[in-house]
Amino acid sequence: MNDYLELLTKHPLQTASLIETSYTYSSVFLSFFEKIPVSDTSVRLDEIIEALGLIPLSERGSPLPLAMMESIKTTLLDSVRVGQRLQVQNEKLADMMFFAEKVGKPKSALINYLSGRAKALDSSLYYTLEYLAFNAIQGKLVNPKDGTTKYDYFSIFGVTQAPEVNFALGTATTNVADLANKEKIRVLKACGNAKTATTNVVAYCNTSFFQKLINHPAVKEKYINTDEVKKLRALEGLVSVEDFVDVGGIHFYHYIGSDDDKISIATDKCIIFPTGVQNNYIWAMSPALEVYGENIAQAKVSGGKEKYNFITRANMDIFSPTNVDVISYPLLIPTRPATLGRGRA
Repeated sequence: MNDYLELLTKHPLQTASLIETSYTYSSVFLSFFEKIPVSDTSVRLDEIIEALGLIPLSERGSPLPLAMMESIKTTLLDSVRVGQRLQVQNEKLADMMFFAEKVGKPKSALINYLSGRAKALDSSLYYTLEYLAFNAIQGKLVNPKDGTTKYDYFSIFGVTQAPEVNFALGTATTNVADLANKEKIRVLKACGNAKTATTNVVAYCNTSFFQKLINHPAVKEKYINTDEVKKLRALEGLVSVEDFVDVGGIHFYHYIGSDDDKISIATDKCIIFPTGVQNNYIWAMSPALEVYGENIAQAKVSGGKEKYNFITRANMDIFSPTNVDVISYPLLIPTRPATLGRGRA
């Protein structure tokens, strides 16, 4: 152990060493959010939300008209912290450092080992970000600790949440396509000028909702005499969970959810939202700043990062563990909450 401490003295870590780790996370809801670095711990909405509107004509040589933003968009929201620490006791590092010294690469070996431990934390970080995105697409920033709501985006943006659509899938005569089409039109109108050529309205459904949908007589009748009947039969057997069924212009997906049900859709429910809409979902990334010794000037210029991995040591005594930290300072924002919807079977 004393040899290890001697090696750390010869090849010291900084008080907070920032390391780079790469991690690939297969996300669903997080993938809809556009990453925007911001330069402060608070996010001013009018600085990151694009205003789309008609510009009035003006005379050549006259002052340009000022761009006007809705007053609600000047709101300041604090980014949240998602972080976790793993403590590595010195005895776990002692042998590795001893042999690394023999080959002349003690510090790089130390950093590589601790970087590997940091990647173990990354998986939990991205799972938490997916949880935040899942709830943001439903209009709220929710604390995974206890399920409490930190930000209600309907209230912040001054809009009323759209009523739940009752698709009445237990009734054989329900015109499901008509109900879906009306909801699609409502969502697209709420998108305003931000719609693009690739805009779609999608619904992610709980298993029970999806099974009732694809077995509804009106849905079966639509598909039974088309080339897409094979798709419907595959969906009936839940062979493909990545595919969708188009009803009334809405793409209905079967969403299974996470094993622990933390990211899951309630029984007989679906969540409805648009994709391919400009600036509709924003992932604001705040910097770590002075908390971990980040270069403040650089952070103000380049903005925050997706995540930070730090190695820290409180002091150099034999009892002081090495800390491996992973931290993110995100704010996931649905910028047009009126575009969000919900349904029940």
